[in-house]
Amino acid sequence: MNDLTIPKTLIKRAEMIAARSHRKPSAILANAIRKGLDYEEWLIAEVDKGLSELDSGEVVSHEELRQSLEAARVERAKNRKKMA
Repeated sequence: MNDLTIPKTLIKRAEMIAARSHRKPSAILANAIRKGLDYEEWLIAEVDKGLSELDSGEVVSHEELRQSLEAARVERAKNRKKMA
């Protein structure tokens, strides 16, 4: 897969960034692609991890989550009062 079509709008953006940062447009695009691929790999791994947790029964009910968030909110309010 060596053929890659890049939309003109993205090329223009890369050229503008390159001009402002004194870098080559190809370097800007390569970095953007690398970061995009890093994100995609991270996202897939996180989804896989979440599905594994779900399959193994590591779940929290809506009510448990609500109670945990409420307890955290109350704790933050207490800390704010102490600091005031």
